[in-house]
This record gives sequence, structure tokens and C-alpha cells, in this order.
Amino acid sequence: MGEEIRIEGLEFYYAEGETKVLQEVNFTIPSQEFIAIIGPSGCGKTTLLKLIGGLINPIKGRVLIKNTLASQAKKEKIFGFVFQDPTLLPWRSVTDNIKLPQEITRCPTQDYEQLLRLVRLYEFKDKHPHQLSGGMKQRVAIARALSFGPKIMLMDEPFGALDDLTREYLNMELLRIWQNVKNTIIFVTHSIPEAVFLADKVVVLSKKPGTVKEIIDIKLPRPRNIDIKYTPEFNNIIKKLREHLDHEN
Repeated sequence: MGEEIRIEGLEFYYAEGETKVLQEVNFTIPSQEFIAIIGPSGCGKTTLLKLIGGLINPIKGRVLIKNTLASQAKKEKIFGFVFQDPTLLPWRSVTDNIKLPQEITRCPTQDYEQLLRLVRLYEFKDKHPHQLSGGMKQRVAIARALSFGPKIMLMDEPFGALDDLTREYLNMELLRIWQNVKNTIIFVTHSIPEAVFLADKVVVLSKKPGTVKEIIDIKLPRPRNIDIKYTPEFNNIIKKLREHLDHEN
């Protein structure tokens, strides 16, 4: 697949003299892989995601996207972002919310019908956000992030505010969408089971200042379904990751 993202010696703090948020972060992400990032609260997971996406610049080190700095790659519209709050515009329909990035950036037009079918919302294309469930709103946000064909999806706790059943359903939906789109996903979560279920690799950050403590390969077969959560292999990986995080608390 080849290397897509290289993170080299990354350091970041928000104000001079304050404790660093991130320190000496180094790892690479191959193209089309699903990477989950976990770590203690306040360890810099969201900050790392923003640095990868070129939303903020590092104090030291660099993020390269196929040998291009992240800040430049952002201008080339290769990132799609999905956050915990879907932030849909209430006066716009599902379809018009999905179209918004292209109206702003004038990216090439996508097949919106295909996108709506991909996220299983075609029947709701003319509905407005107040007519949707939380899980449906987040699927609109995913479709909107995909609307300009990004090579890399950056997802920050996208299902963290949802109930367990909806979250489990959207985990399955995200894997199905990813298998269809075949892009790279970097997914921040506080949930160890969610990270293990979704990812090819789990990056474990240490407590603040965050650095890479461990990278765990998730060698569970794909495609995955809910039954895999009841296997010894799945639970052994969870146990291993919990041990790493327990040492950080």
C-alpha cells in the first residue's frame, strides 16, 4: 500500500512556558489503513489529529502527507473531518448539508445520490436535522466529509455522544463505508473495544505530554462483525491495551 503519513519528532504546546501537550511523537501510517488513537484524557489525541490535518502547526517536528507538509496538503483538500458534534445547518436538508463543502470550496461535483445510498440515507434526503436521530445526523456528517473525495478521513470521537446500540451500529456502518471508499482513516476514541473492533493498528499515547507509548497491530480477520467481540483474541487485545493505559493513570 505504501506510506501515506509520516509524523516526525512532533512537539506542541499552546502557550510558551506551559506543559507540552505532545512531545517527540513519531510514527507512520500506510495508505488505506484504519488507525485508532487512544490514551488518557488530556494526552493530546485531538491536538494530534489537528496537527495531522494541518489545522494547527507544530512547534517542532513535522507531519508529511506523501512528502508534502500537512499545512500544504490541507489546501489540496485531501482531508475529510468528522467530529463528535455533526454541526449540521438546521435550515438545510440532508442533501444540502452534504453539498455544503463543495459550495464553499468549489470542488468537483460528486454523485450525491450515490453518497446518500452509501450512508443509507437516500430516503431521508429531503429531511432536515431536527427530523433525524443522532446516529442519522452523524451519517450525514460522514457523507459531508466524503463529498469531495478525501484520501484521508480524520475522525475525533464521532460516536462518543451516542448510546451503545447506536454506536455499535455505526461502527459496523463505518467499516462498510470504509471498505467501499478505501481511504485512510485516523480515528480518535476513548473506547478500547471500539478501537480494537475498527482498527488495523491502535496507537497508544502516554499521559501529558503525550508521546507514542505503543503501537498494537490488530490481527483480527476482516470483514469484521459483532461476533468477533466474543472471541478470546478480541478480549486478549483489550486486556493488553488496558494494561498499557493503566500504567498511565
